[in-house]
Amino acid sequence: GYQRRVRGKCAKKSVKALEEKYGTKYDYGTWSSLLYSSSGTVMDWVHEKLKVLFSYTVELRDKGEYGFLLPESQIMETGEETLAGFKKFAKYVLKRVTKS
Repeated sequence: GYQRRVRGKCAKKSVKALEEKYGTKYDYGTWSSLLYSSSGTVMDWVHEKLKVLFSYTVELRDKGEYGFLLPESQIMETGEETLAGFKKFAKYVLKRVTKS
């Protein structure tokens, strides 16, 4: 319903900001649609126990070639595009929170 649409819109805007920085393509969606089905993740706990609407998992730019060991040449760009995405995310969340 409404919450799913709000979270999806926030994710879409954040990913767009990530991609605009260096043109790196990012996907967004539910955990199970992008990775695999699982339950009991920290996102589930944060969403249910703390009632946090905006709980996400962020995967960085590697698509399977380097895993969690990005080459040094990609670290700055990854940080810069991730920061751009988080800034957009924060602006969106602050707008939603201050409306209520």
